[in-house]
Amino acid sequence: MKKILSIAALFAAGTLLLAQNVILRETTHGLAKDKVNDMKFSSYVEPGPSGARQVWDLSGMEATKDFRGMVGASAATEKGAAFPSANVVLNEQGNQFYFCQEGRELNAYGLATPSGKVLMKYHSPYRKMVYPFRYGDEFSGNYEGTYFLSNGEAPIVGEYHVAADGYGKLILPEGVVVDDALRVVSTRSYDILLGSTPQSYTIVTYRWYNKTERFPLAVLIETRSTACG
Repeated sequence: MKKILSIAALFAAGTLLLAQNVILRETTHGLAKDKVNDMKFSSYVEPGPSGARQVWDLSGMEATKDFRGMVGASAATEKGAAFPSANVVLNEQGNQFYFCQEGRELNAYGLATPSGKVLMKYHSPYRKMVYPFRYGDEFSGNYEGTYFLSNGEAPIVGEYHVAADGYGKLILPEGVVVDDALRVVSTRSYDILLGSTPQSYTIVTYRWYNKTERFPLAVLIETRSTACG
C-alpha cells in the first residue's frame, strides 16, 4: 500500500540560493503552535535519487483532494492527558500526532486516530528531528511503546533512521520550480504482536524543504507491511 500527500504549489519559478545552504532550524522549521498548513493529497510519483545537485521532477503529481494540518498545544486536546511528555500536537484530518519539541530535539510520543479507538503511545519515543539539520546529517535509534485497540493492546518495538540525503532543484505541478531544495528521508520500522499474529511495518517518508517555508514543500510516504512472514 502506498500513501502519498503533497503540499499545494506555493512558489513561482525562480532562482534561489544554492540548496546546500538550506539548514533546518527549530525557529524556522519546527512545529510552532497555532500554525496552519494547507495541503493536497496526490497520486504517487517516484521520489528520485539521492545526492548533490539533483533534479527531482514531481510535476506528475495529480491532486485528489485538499486538507489542512494544524499545530497546537497538546494539553488542549481531548487525548492530551494520555501523552504527558508531549507539548505540541499536529492534527491532520483528525489524526493527532503528539510531540515534545524542546531545545534541539523533536521527539514523537504517539498518535490518536479520529475515532479514538486506536492509540499508539511511546514510552521510549522516536526522534523526529535534531536541529540544526543540513545536507549530510543523519541520526538513528530505537523506540518502544504500546498499541492500544478497542479490544486490547500490544507492545511496539521499532527503529528509525533520518538523513538529509540530497539537495537540488524541485519541480512541482503547475510549473512551480524550486532551485533551492533539501530532501530529508525518514525510515521507521516497527513490529506488533496482535494475538498470535506478528505484523511488521516499514514507513519511508521523503520530505523536501527550502529556507523560507516552515512546512515541507512536498511529501511522499510509502508504507510496507507484512504479516506471518
